[in-house]
Amino acid sequence: MNILYISEQFPWPLHNGGNLRSFYIAQGLSKEHSVTLLAHQPPADAPEAKDALMAFCKDVVTVEEVSAPKRAIANAIGCGVRGMPLWLLKNRSPGILERVRQLTRNKHFDAVHLNMLDAACFANEPCLPELKVFDSHNCLAALADQTSTRHGNTLMRSVFRREARLLGRVEGRVARSVSSTLVCSPEDGQRFQELAGNGTSNSRVRVAVIPNGVDVDEFAGGQSGAEQEEAIVFVGAMDYFPNIQGARWFCEAVWPIVKTELANCKLYLTGKDPTTEVRNLAYENVVVTGRVPDVRPFVDRSRVFVVPLKSGGGTRLKILGAMAAGKPIVSTTVGAEGLGLIDGQHLLIADTPQDFAAAIKRVWHDESFAARLAQNARHEAEQRFSWRGIQDSLLREYDNLVSKR
Repeated sequence: MNILYISEQFPWPLHNGGNLRSFYIAQGLSKEHSVTLLAHQPPADAPEAKDALMAFCKDVVTVEEVSAPKRAIANAIGCGVRGMPLWLLKNRSPGILERVRQLTRNKHFDAVHLNMLDAACFANEPCLPELKVFDSHNCLAALADQTSTRHGNTLMRSVFRREARLLGRVEGRVARSVSSTLVCSPEDGQRFQELAGNGTSNSRVRVAVIPNGVDVDEFAGGQSGAEQEEAIVFVGAMDYFPNIQGARWFCEAVWPIVKTELANCKLYLTGKDPTTEVRNLAYENVVVTGRVPDVRPFVDRSRVFVVPLKSGGGTRLKILGAMAAGKPIVSTTVGAEGLGLIDGQHLLIADTPQDFAAAIKRVWHDESFAARLAQNARHEAEQRFSWRGIQDSLLREYDNLVSKR
């Protein structure tokens, strides 16, 4: 088939979970289909980006990216603000939509792959083919709802409650409009069923669980050559609210307990674009790295990988990388959601500061137990979360959709 793959964000460089998933899903589709990628232009500091995608795409078409404020104004004028979530107001791209209309006039496409909600908001465009697949990445309504209950600012809690309500309407409408909604976890699948019609039998939509994955060979531990330190690492985009919230919770509530026993331990907060709130966490043995060309050296040199998330959706690519690297992992329940991992077998799960700190100390002091956790996690990554296997599942879902037409 000829597939038009629409993505607001260019899926390169591979420095965050969204780009990683987008890249490997596009690569997987290209194994059996002809893929045309349409996206905003890649970052200026990634001149290799287009070549990286042209390695497997039939064509790569880019549109100049307009700033979020200008997009918001254009959307407010063109669509109005009533009923539109703020997230969509700033992320919906009129330039992408215009190029979609041009492309579909000049070329026949058998299917369209809508990558994330800012592409899927165009699902009802008459120019698109009948076969439409929406890759959700996350349930944004659920994320906004979680944030509305946890944000420290009363006004922002009210803003996020509104976002949750409006995003839920949009996500439900999209799920009803497409042939299939891809989700990262069964939990997100249930959320989309509820948004599409409260989960009643006569309103159920097609949902397929296509989990996030990891390149198990690339993340095999020790390849970076970094020497191990007395260190803990937390990896994630540090401008993303669940990661900001998690970093703050760990530094303010967990880290002081850890330091009472592991006085010389170092903490790396590793990820792009740290906000002022995150940068202010840097103190003594807490290192805020900002964007790094490769997270693997920081993972390799650390003895424990932590996922202190208190909110979020989908599945965490950060935890999959740690599993493939063979690192002992300590996570909250939310941080490991959707992966089907077993506490005490693949990782340790803890949700209070005291329990989280105790779990870190346990894997720190009990090296044989830590090694078993790491070995089990690596095996699980190889068996269930290799991108190769996940791409095969993706292609089967497309085959099933075609056979039902």
